[in-house]
Amino acid sequence: MTVVLIGDNTTDSAWVEREIQWSLSKVPPNGLLGIRLSPDVEISESLRVHGAEILDWFNPEDVHEFQDAIERAAASARRSRYMPANSASTCGR
Repeated sequence: MTVVLIGDNTTDSAWVEREIQWSLSKVPPNGLLGIRLSPDVEISESLRVHGAEILDWFNPEDVHEFQDAIERAAASARRSRYMPANSASTCGR
């Protein structure tokens, strides 16, 4: 499980990008959760592309979701262990 705190300089940080890529390269890959620290910060393309759930630290409803979001991200990572990286999800829809 990798939690990315999204602040003013997160999208400009090569280190954060490397951490995301290292997390995704694990077998099974880590789940990703982004937490925006303020409403005007930019969300990195890596978090968007890899389907990270994004919660807002400044939103009281989201704060109550942190535990559940962590569990969802961990469950998502466990499911990806059984699915080839470039196969489409078959959720029946």
